Amino acid sequence: MKRTWDEAMSVAKAMCEGQEVSEEQLEIFAKKIMGYDDATTDTSENYTESQEDIQIVKNNTDDGEIAKGEFQEDNIIIGSGIVAEPEEEKKVNEEEDFIIRFQKPYHFEGKTYAGVDLSGLKSLRAKDVWKINRNYRNAGNIGLLQEMDSEYTARVAARASGMPVEFFECMELPDMIKVRTKVSDFFYPRE
Repeated sequence: MKRTWDEAMSVAKAMCEGQEVSEEQLEIFAKKIMGYDDATTDTSENYTESQEDIQIVKNNTDDGEIAKGEFQEDNIIIGSGIVAEPEEEKKVNEEEDFIIRFQKPYHFEGKTYAGVDLSGLKSLRAKDVWKINRNYRNAGNIGLLQEMDSEYTARVAARASGMPVEFFECMELPDMIKVRTKVSDFFYPRE
């Protein structure tokens, strides 16, 4: 589905919310969202879309800087399937509740992540939790409230997201606390 420029900019702004991202970086991201590629768009100079008089400018950022949610050479992965929607289409749904957005881009095994999708928690079965419990105990861990333990919640999050446990072990503490809180809240919902 082709998006309009306004929709693409809305998506780009939503993905980069709370970050320091230049207008130029937002335009680059919106361009990617719209499906423009280097073969069809002349990026050597400014390109103006006649209908809406919009300028699309070539990305001039360093290779070292990556804004959360921004594509850089198509090697940024946004969790396991995080999909942005325009503001007017964005609904308050339970899927969005399971998306943990990182404070800053997280580099793991040569890829950069802006967040992780834990919606797989809803599809876990008893046998999955039993296997996680068994692995947790076999690692020498004992806990009365293991659902509150960071290592246990990392194992549950790994199963729910399809990411390896090491993904969560190397995560910065504030982001891991968000993951732990989401998993714990899933086990002990507040009503």
